[in-house]
Amino acid sequence: TTSAPQNFYWIGGSGDWNDGTQWSYSSGGAAANCTPSLNDDVFFDANSFNGAGQVVTLTSGDKYCHNMSWTGITNNPTLNVGAAKMHVYGSLTLNANMTLTNTLSVDAGFYFDASTAGQTIQTFGKTLYYDVYFRGTGTASWTLQDEFRVFDRINVQGGTLNTNNQNITMMSSQGEIRFSTGFPSSFNGAPVVANLGSSTLTASYIGAALPVFNVTINAGTSTLAVTTFTGGDHNYYNVVFSGSGTTGFTFELSDQTGTYNNID
Repeated sequence: TTSAPQNFYWIGGSGDWNDGTQWSYSSGGAAANCTPSLNDDVFFDANSFNGAGQVVTLTSGDKYCHNMSWTGITNNPTLNVGAAKMHVYGSLTLNANMTLTNTLSVDAGFYFDASTAGQTIQTFGKTLYYDVYFRGTGTASWTLQDEFRVFDRINVQGGTLNTNNQNITMMSSQGEIRFSTGFPSSFNGAPVVANLGSSTLTASYIGAALPVFNVTINAGTSTLAVTTFTGGDHNYYNVVFSGSGTTGFTFELSDQTGTYNNID
């Protein structure tokens, strides 16, 4: 859509994202009777929830916004992602005083689809369900503001991810972090750049594609804590094999010409 950007404010406590009467063009204002598009910033604030534990539900399908902010909320609300795909084209700011849940559906997830630089992600220790996709185009970039927790899988398929020395942790025992430009899918995003700084990335599997697929890993002094690791043709700093898998650890060297500070 090419509609002009609007600010959308959640109103009325518990409800469904698709219900236009739960959105207003002003904080605590009258119902807008429509829902946000990918151009629109959405706000959950002090006028959004009038009772404890109220729930914003994302039913199945695709949901859209530009920036999403939960700054200033009261009454400890819950965002239930359900089986939805939440597309965020800008920045995401959650809140320590909220709960994030879903039905653990493989269809659920957050899709960061920015096309411009300077986006930020702050989750306040909340775990994003189920998967997270970075699918940037153009000059897209994101900078983590605190520890980044994802339940099952992170796919960096387009754009620049700056970990900003924050740790990334996959909460599932089968959690994966993949750096690739989407091959073999048809997604055609920006070249993938991962600036890992001094972060620790913890996952069952961490893997990267070869340079022919436009992936750059700037390892810094990072640590990758893994069970299975596919380095591709990249340089890394520390790789630590850990976990309780009964099949042991796997270090895949096929086409591997990278360098390491330490492998343990």
